[in-house]
This record gives sequence, structure tokens and C-alpha cells, in this order.
Amino acid sequence: MKKYILIFSLFLSINPVISVAETESRIYCATPYSLFYYEKKDNSIEKLSKVNGLSDVGISKINFDKSSGILIIAYKNSNVDLIKNNQIINISDIKRKQILGNKTIHNIFIRNNLAYLSCGFGIVVLDFIREEIKDTYYIGLNGSYLNIFDLSASETNFYATTENGIYTASINAPNLADFTSWQRITTIPDFSSSFNLVEYFGGKIIVNKSNAGYNDDVLYIQDGSGWQLFSHADQSDNIDIVAENNKLLFCRNMDVLVYNQQFGLETKIWSPNQKSIFPKSALIDSENQIWIADSKKGLVKTFADGWQGEFIHLNGPDFIDVFSMKTLGNDLWVASGGRSSVWAPLFKREGIYSFTNEKWNSINCLSEDCASDELENVQDMLSLAVNPFNHNQVFTGTWQTGLLEFNDGSLTEIYNTENSSLGTWNADPSRILVSDLAFDEAGNLWIANSGANDIISVKTIDGNWHSFNMGSSYSGIDIGSMLIDTYNQKWIILRNAHSLLVFNENNSVSDFSDDQIKVLTSNPGNGNIFASEIVCMAKDLNGEIWLGTNEGIGLIYAPENVFGGGNFDAQRITVEWDNRTQYLLETERITSIAVDGANRKWVGTENSGVFLFSEDGKEQIFHFMAENSPLLSNNILSIAINKEGEVFFGTGNGIVSYRSDASVASNVEEEIYAFPNPVREDYSGPITIKNVPYQAIVKITDISGDLVFETRSLGGQAIWDGKTLNGQKPKTGVYLVFVSNRDGSSTMITKILFIN
Repeated sequence: MKKYILIFSLFLSINPVISVAETESRIYCATPYSLFYYEKKDNSIEKLSKVNGLSDVGISKINFDKSSGILIIAYKNSNVDLIKNNQIINISDIKRKQILGNKTIHNIFIRNNLAYLSCGFGIVVLDFIREEIKDTYYIGLNGSYLNIFDLSASETNFYATTENGIYTASINAPNLADFTSWQRITTIPDFSSSFNLVEYFGGKIIVNKSNAGYNDDVLYIQDGSGWQLFSHADQSDNIDIVAENNKLLFCRNMDVLVYNQQFGLETKIWSPNQKSIFPKSALIDSENQIWIADSKKGLVKTFADGWQGEFIHLNGPDFIDVFSMKTLGNDLWVASGGRSSVWAPLFKREGIYSFTNEKWNSINCLSEDCASDELENVQDMLSLAVNPFNHNQVFTGTWQTGLLEFNDGSLTEIYNTENSSLGTWNADPSRILVSDLAFDEAGNLWIANSGANDIISVKTIDGNWHSFNMGSSYSGIDIGSMLIDTYNQKWIILRNAHSLLVFNENNSVSDFSDDQIKVLTSNPGNGNIFASEIVCMAKDLNGEIWLGTNEGIGLIYAPENVFGGGNFDAQRITVEWDNRTQYLLETERITSIAVDGANRKWVGTENSGVFLFSEDGKEQIFHFMAENSPLLSNNILSIAINKEGEVFFGTGNGIVSYRSDASVASNVEEEIYAFPNPVREDYSGPITIKNVPYQAIVKITDISGDLVFETRSLGGQAIWDGKTLNGQKPKTGVYLVFVSNRDGSSTMITKILFIN
């Protein structure tokens, strides 16, 4: 399988931080999808991810061995990375081992240069010095699998908390891999219940019995005379217990308790800087500073009094959630809401994010104190539209509350039945469902209003509202994505009808007499929709409509024929594969299609990652998967491309981008330029000629007029590999770049200085 590297960027969320570890100079922080470290001396932050060295995503725990200086990174799928002398070493033995059932690594306990991994099937002993698996303990009944949540040790015994009790074994047992070496402790109340945490501190064993109820966990302490209730703390849900630097830390739902060796409470941290915290883990360093892994605030640094703190943020989206993405110019906008497979709400409150001028901004009520009481109750933001005439005005459609308008990052209006033409969902009049949004070229905002009597509404550029009824057969039905084509026709996916509705108001939103409606079905001559589900749509640079379905890709070559006469049936693209002819991606569920500046098609799938196809779909150029690239998941939720040609892939594990060689061609004639320029003797990469017309012919000559290189542009740019026609590096001198548009009616010139 071909591997793709060094051309991706990963946009790391700061939330949730789930685990922290301290080295002499750094605080390492793990999110499920990435790792970052905070340099204590200069307060700088560096990121580590699948793009720059980590082997996987889905981190579950990290721990640091001070004697060897090795950081251990454990993943939910039992993969393990070691950071050793600034090198990342992968140990994939457990991941590759055929084990039925749960392979999650819940926790890491370090003792005598060995890491004991608490796994969903047993205990794995990792020799991180020799970089090898030393042993595996299956301690369930008769040596069966047993879900191990945590492990600790006293001077004499190991203690393992499991899904059905606490098991102990002598540290000097001759064969800990023999299940008979492990005995379940039966002297503790409810001894066969699930216990999830264990720690040895001050000569005593502390365990947590996890109960299903809220704040219903029970802490026990073994003080040598038997198991007693840990009476020093009130009842709560205990997320983690950490013994470090002669302190005992309890991470609970919304606070951290710090005890000394006499079990006296020294600090209760619950509102540093008057902000709530949601701890997942914590540590205390030698300077009495407490570092908290927070599920909503990132890394939190607090002090002994518990009231003052510092919230340390990465430049990244607050969360990883993606439902849809849109770009305008070089700005990226992300809607993080969702709906289930049966289109039920998910009640997600992660809001929307934007990526502008290399900086991420988030609008939600989770990561920070909510700036708007109205926004507090908004859930499931699904769709986005940025005003092309005012980039600071953004609209988002929700699966609950209707349409939201933001100006300069602030919520300024919520549109519902009282102040717009939007209608409620027929099945539940308390909800207004907006499945998609799009601006037309005149600046009118079109809204797909799923389940309403009138399923299409428009907010005109002057602020007036109109709704459109599609007839009784299509009143109150579920609708999905919407697309506005080159002819100002609105294409809307009908969920249950397995068809497409095309609507044309003929540029007169207030005159209903000339409105046109057609529903494309599976019948030849009336759409020829071949699949049982249409998932997504895209319009290419030729105005053709590409359909993503659960059975591959369809293409409507002449959308103008829907109302103008002629063939508008969906066609399937045939390709040669394994010496046979088949339909393009016929076994894949297509989740997203995006068109780049060269009219190539980026296609996202549910299970097979991302494909890049040529303009006509006949040639496969790339196939990115999680296995051969930094792609975070093979389930692609959304694809968006900015003006510079950067392709953003939204997945269930976050957003990753690929720097494409095709940018968007401008409709406005701009001065062309080359980059880098001058090209110095130590540079061997590509030279990019920017601001060229679509499909322009680009010729490069020396000062005498001899041809050095010729190509056709990809969208708004052309790439020169820096070599002459005979494959040599050009001599030192000035080279002329001639750019002609497709019909040769216009030519632009720039110069490149080569130093060799």
C-alpha cells in the first residue's frame, strides 16, 4: 500500500485532555487524538500527532518513567508508543495479537523499569527499556480474559481493580502469569462488584467502587486492620486517584482534592479563576503546582490555594466534532452538531468553529462561560453558510432551534416561526429543523426546512422572508442537503423518497406563478436515480452535478435540461479495475464530494477514506486511508477546499488537511507571481506560479526564448518541478513565465531568478 507523508496538517483539539505526565522540564498532555507538551521554562507548546510521528489515534493513557526518561503512550486499541531520547518507537504487538473482545488499555502502572498495562482482557507487562512485551497475565476464572481497570502495588503485593472485584498477588510470586497466583479479595463489601481505581499511598491501599448512579461511587481504604470507608472525602464520582510527590489527589466530577501523607485535606480545587473544571486526571509537581487534565478546558495549571489558575490552550478547535464544513476564500467554518442514523437529534452543544488567518475560534457554551443565554439552549448545529458579501456574517442551521445568525462572532438573531417563514416539524411542533443553507449569486439565503409544510424558505438580501410549498406529496417530508446550481436551480435530497427535488423560482421569489418543480426518481427519462440513498451532492466547474450515493457516484451532465428539455438522467461512470469494467466506487457509501480548482473530484467514503479522481472521474490520482497516511479515520464526514487549494477532511476523530497542487482560479485578473523567487541554490522543491487562469497554458523560457518547461495550470496555479525539459536544474539566470488563458486571448508574464 502506497504511503503518503509530509503533505498533511492536523488540527488538534485541546479537548478533552484525558491524561497528564511530568518530565523534568515538560508537562505532557494527552487527548484521545493527539499529544502536546508544555515547556515549563518558556511556556511554549509543541504538538505531536499522527502527522509528525505518533503511530495511531485514540490515546487512552500516558505515563512517564523518571529513571529512564521514557514516556509511554497507550491507545484504546492496545497500540503503544514510546518517546525515548526524542525518538518515537512503536510497539504494536498487542494491537496485532488476535484477541476477541475488549483490547482497551485503561491504565499504566510503572515499577522497576516495567510498565504494567491494565487492559480489557488482562495485564500486559511491557519492558520499555528493551522495547518488548515481557509477559501477559490472564487472571480471570481458569485463566480467562478479565477487564482490568487499574493496577498498583504495595511493598509486598500487586492490586488489580476489575469489572468483578479486586485481585491481589504477591510481587514475589514465581509465576504471575499463572492465574492461581491471583486471588480475589472477599473481605471488602460488595467484593464481586466493579472497582475501577486503586492507589497505594501512606502505607495504605485506596480503591474506588464505581456505581452507575450520579455521585454514587464509594471509596475504601485498607489500613492494615481491614477495609474501611474512606471518610475523609464526601461521596462523588471519582475519575482518577493519583499518588505523587507525597500527595494523594482525587480527581472527581468537578473538583480535585489534595491530601497529605496523614490524609489531611490540604486543598480543594473546584473553581480556579472562577471557572468550573472537569478533571480527568491530575498531578502535583515538586513546586506544589497542580496540573489538571480537563475534559473541557484543556490543561489547567493551579496552585496550592486552589483559587488561582492558568488555562493553557492550543491553537485549535475546541472539540473534534464535525458534521459539515464550508469555506469562503481561505476561511474554514465547521458545524459540529449531528443527527442519528434515523435522523433523531443528538443534543450536541459543541457549536461551530472557524479557522481564519491561521487561528481557530469557537462559538459554544461548553469550553468557556457562555456569552449568550440564548446560545445556552442551542443544540445540533448542522449546516453553515457564510455571506459572500460580508464574511463576518455567518448563518447556521440547527436540528432543534431553527436558524441562527452570527455577526463578528456574536449571536445576533435566532429565526423561528415568529420572525421568519420557517415552519416547525410536523411530527413535533416544538422543533424547527434546518438541514442545509446556501447563498445564491444575488445574496439571498436559501434554507432547507426539513419536515415543515413548506420545505424551502428564502431570506432575501433585503431581509424579507418567503416560503415555498412543493405540493401535498412533499409537505412535511424529511429533506437533507441542498445545492444551488449554475442555473440558480435548487437541488434538495429527499430522504425517504430516494429521490431529488429540483426547484426553480425563476429569479422572482415573490411571484409564485412561474415557479417550477420536478422530482427526479429512479425511472429512466425522469432522473434514473440508480441508488436507494442519495447522501451528498456537488457542482463542478462545468456546472455538472455529482451525486454521492450508497452505491457509488452518479453524474448529471446537463442540469439545465431538468426544465429546459433534453436528457437529465443520472449516469454512472465506468472504470477498468482488475481487468474488468465496473461502476466507479459502486461498493462504497459516498459521504462527501468536493471539487478543486482543477475540476478534480475529492470523494469521501464511509469506510475507505478519501479518493482523488481526475476531472471526468476516470483516473484515480490518490487514495488516502488511515493506514497509509495521516488521515485520522476512514470514515469521512465532510470535505471542504479553500481558495489556496488546501483540502480539509472532517472525520469522527477531527480535522486533517492536505496541501493540494490545485488552487481556485480567480474570476478577477490578478498579477501573477512565482514562489519561491528567487530560487536559491539550496532549494530543490517545486516552484508555484500563482493567480493564473483556469486551465491556462504556462510556458517558461530562458532569456533567449528557448523553452525550458511547459504545463497546464491546476485551477489557479501551476507547478514547476524546477527542472528543464531534459531533467537538469536550470543555470543561474532570469527565466520568463508566459501564461495564456484557454483561448489565447490574454497573456500574462512574470520572471523567476534562478541561482545555481
